[in-house]
Amino acid sequence: MHRPNKGLLAAPPQGKAQNWEQLNNFTGDWNVSIWSGATDQPVTATAKANGSLAKTTEAQIQIQDLAIDSNKQPLQLTANFAYTPEAGYTLAVNSNISSVPVQFAGEYQAAMNRYNYYPTSNDVSVIKGVDSSTIRLELAFAGQNVWILDTYAQVNGKEEKIQTYRFTKS
Repeated sequence: MHRPNKGLLAAPPQGKAQNWEQLNNFTGDWNVSIWSGATDQPVTATAKANGSLAKTTEAQIQIQDLAIDSNKQPLQLTANFAYTPEAGYTLAVNSNISSVPVQFAGEYQAAMNRYNYYPTSNDVSVIKGVDSSTIRLELAFAGQNVWILDTYAQVNGKEEKIQTYRFTKS
């Protein structure tokens, strides 16, 4: 029996996606749980985030109210996730501490159902004290109410997870 394909998993013409349906998964208000092992002492923190569509090809996430052990921090981040057939998957991260945005190029890993992002410049600081050329971000969606962004880097010659940002719909 032939079942019609609803287009959810179908490859677009020329094998290149024409849009990124998951952009809508970034919209809304989020509670953020953060874990970082990038320092000598592991850190757990919380934050609030708001996501909206900046345009049909781009979602903007604003992260604020960062608190480490209930102590408010001045850090505020804006992350713009985008996709166009010409540029592919991109991510731009801006903070109120650095005036230099960090740009990432991404790729979809179908076998893992994940998106990997890599800094496009090695001379920017993604994480203090970590060589940017060894960093990889991994984005995963667990439905429309949870998404996770993990940071990996080379530590002592092997790749290790050094940060996790878990976004849960509030």
